[in-house]
Amino acid sequence: MINTAAMIAFPDRCRIVPLSRFTTWRIGGPCAVLFPCDVGELSAMMEWIARENVPWSMLGRGSNLLAPSRGWDGVAVSLQGPFKGFEIQGREIHAGGGAALPTLVGACCSTGLSGMVFAAGIPGTLGGAVFMNAGAYGGDMSGLVVGVQAVFPGGEIGCLSGEECRFAYRYSIFQDRPGAIYRVTLRLAPGNREELRREAREVLEKRRNNFPVRVPNAGSVFRRPDDGPPPGRLLEECGLKGRSVGGARFSPVHANFIENTGCADSDDVLALIRLAKEVVLDRTGILLREEVRVLGGGE
Repeated sequence: MINTAAMIAFPDRCRIVPLSRFTTWRIGGPCAVLFPCDVGELSAMMEWIARENVPWSMLGRGSNLLAPSRGWDGVAVSLQGPFKGFEIQGREIHAGGGAALPTLVGACCSTGLSGMVFAAGIPGTLGGAVFMNAGAYGGDMSGLVVGVQAVFPGGEIGCLSGEECRFAYRYSIFQDRPGAIYRVTLRLAPGNREELRREAREVLEKRRNNFPVRVPNAGSVFRRPDDGPPPGRLLEECGLKGRSVGGARFSPVHANFIENTGCADSDDVLALIRLAKEVVLDRTGILLREEVRVLGGGE
């Protein structure tokens, strides 16, 4: 199951690690993970991935990812070093794709830049937030991104404007044209530091009160239907709140979160997802779509 060829190709930048250490669900077996520290290394890795036709995935903080418990024969890419940093120049933030969202939000509030408060408490990276057009409480990434740099399979480096990212609800062009987002430029509005800190505290309090933040989970499991109620309400009305399969459970706090109660594996989570889609479709005619990504497609 493990891609040992990656270790041979990049002996100094590849490790075999259990993905449970890199996902907020705390689920996942062994996988070859590449750790590039500059654009040259990242480009060489993406060129190798294309040449060898290796399944691959970006691996940020694993906050939106289900990894197979049996392990994965693909290769994950985790940005390191400068890719985790950022700098603020006036109203613009120039940040690596591996920059942590909570750190960015804190820096924006302290600097008096408005627009990122919605992301307070989201345990992801900036690259992942761009990929998913992450959003909450009326805000999302689409209104902030002015430029993205990415390396695509084959080693090609691309520079996309915010418009070229084709942002929509929980969507960006990178979902159809996967690439390693390594640098992002954001443009924010001026704001009051104390007011922004207060708003961030309020968002964090809402998350603590409404979401199961103290148990392993991966955030919202299903996307909101185009013309329908929130998935949490659908799941609750269909009697699925608190329903469990093995060690996986739809949270008693919020039905659109699946908790790892301590012994869940990926099959438990997938079985619960399938059950929910079947029950909701049968009772409401609405087909739920996953927001979480599944390595290997859930085989």
